[in-house]
Amino acid sequence: MTKATPVLFYPKLIRKMIKKDEPGVYVLGNEQNGEFVPRYVGRSDYSLRKRLLTHNHLYEYDYVVFRTVSCSKEAFYTESKWWHDCNNNGYEIDNKIHPDAPSGTYIECPYCSFAKEMNNLLKRRKAS
Repeated sequence: MTKATPVLFYPKLIRKMIKKDEPGVYVLGNEQNGEFVPRYVGRSDYSLRKRLLTHNHLYEYDYVVFRTVSCSKEAFYTESKWWHDCNNNGYEIDNKIHPDAPSGTYIECPYCSFAKEMNNLLKRRKAS
């Protein structure tokens, strides 16, 4: 696993920094007043490099923050965390739909589950 690192979203840099067949997670964004502003959160369960090099937003965003991971489950959990973090911190990200679990799995988002559990606890507390 690599540390999340903001880099210019250039194909040459992507090829240099990411191995061919590593799953991973990314956030695309731009700089605004010296700050990174996230705009799109995504992942690849098989090849982060290929996903980024063929991304339909390749020349729309200036920066990418990425992290390679060991498996699709870790990719889903990290993408879900980053997606929730962006939304919970008021960023207007372009992909509004919650990340899907990896194909053929029934993994649930731990961040949605946490919120549901807390809401259920509050409802029970109010009812008693």
